Amino acid sequence: MNTEILTGGLMSPLKRTCCAIGKPLAMLPDLPVRLQNDIPLTPPDQSTFYKPGNLRPRGYSDWPFANGNR
Repeated sequence: MNTEILTGGLMSPLKRTCCAIGKPLAMLPDLPVRLQNDIPLTPPDQSTFYKPGNLRPRGYSDWPFANGNR
């Protein structure tokens, strides 16, 4: 299996069916809506990333959607 992740996008003449995303995209629950409507991506807030022992988790489940809904 070949892994191909390039800055700026996935480029493969073999047309792979799997693509990995990292921190800037994984924390956006409304990613499909943003991509479909050309809405700018919200920068990641590292203070909301999971940390062991964090008793007050924030982030993905309470992140505001681009259209104001959750």
